[in-house]
Amino acid sequence: MKKLWILLCLSFFFILCGCEDNNSKQVLGGEGVINLNSRNSDSIHISKEMNELKTASEVAESDVPFTQFKGFVPNKKNSDYITIKGEDILYVKPVDEPQIISGSLIYENNTKNPMEIQSLFLQGNEVAKIKLSSESSYHNALKYKVSPFSSVTIEVDIKVKKHGESELTFFPFDLTASNDFYNGANNAISRFYLDVNEQGKGSHSFKSHSFSLKQEEMENIENIFPLPYWVDSNKQDIKEVFKDNKVYMKKRISGLKLMAIPYETKVDVLLVDEFGNISIIAENKGISKNKGTYIPIENHTIKEIYNSKQRQFLLILNNRGEEMITDLNAVNQDMKPFPTTYNSIIEFHKSLDSKQ
Repeated sequence: MKKLWILLCLSFFFILCGCEDNNSKQVLGGEGVINLNSRNSDSIHISKEMNELKTASEVAESDVPFTQFKGFVPNKKNSDYITIKGEDILYVKPVDEPQIISGSLIYENNTKNPMEIQSLFLQGNEVAKIKLSSESSYHNALKYKVSPFSSVTIEVDIKVKKHGESELTFFPFDLTASNDFYNGANNAISRFYLDVNEQGKGSHSFKSHSFSLKQEEMENIENIFPLPYWVDSNKQDIKEVFKDNKVYMKKRISGLKLMAIPYETKVDVLLVDEFGNISIIAENKGISKNKGTYIPIENHTIKEIYNSKQRQFLLILNNRGEEMITDLNAVNQDMKPFPTTYNSIIEFHKSLDSKQ
């Protein structure tokens, strides 16, 4: 049990640090993405230090050494902590008007190939504007190419809404990652509780967060989190194939399946493209204990995705907003054996018969 708790705390750490039909739909494009390599700025600092990779190697054991780090670290004035089972869990908060979260994008690239990252932030289900701390203009995303065997620290400000959702999601979209990187299993996005409304952290009912497992169940857990995979119209798993260095699906995607988990929860599923345009696929979708969950995608949405020239992703999120803190408090009060806050991202790949 202790090893499982340590593993989940480490997973929560890497979730935060990233070591990988909607009426309010936004229409964002490439013009909102700023290439930082084309400008000099006091907010951009380049070095050869790999401090985050070194720390990650000391904290977590891995058969394969960590070679890249993609994280957001808020400034001290925007950082606070909740202590759960002796572990300090970070959350973020604005302290001044207007509502701004300041911090640093930290990218470390200990490989022989360049790493290009397009940084997006979401507050709830909307894109949050971002800018260099030394500049005044906000953008939808910041793009930067990190040279081989180097690191960069980029000082940024993120504009959040005082009456917006109480969570901040960081999506460091890796333009140079392998085409199958966003497969639902990598820690490719980070999610922070955002104390924007000062409503009293974790005040929700513990009832929906409470569960217990027998020792035998704990020993036989296959999946702590509901990992996603694509399915066809018959709800069958779709095999992937590589062609021209890209991933394609053997059949047309009709929906998503989530693996069975040993507790109940509810998830939201968001369709997000590389520029931060967001549509809601499902809200408060119930997941039953020890049962796989099917999430259909409407035909008109599938058609739009297939016709789009942008890369498309599904974000799967549970414990939205303040529920993230309630989840941790439930663990602290021994009302559940481990935290269950989960986020995942899986990329939509076109089928072979739709290959352009």
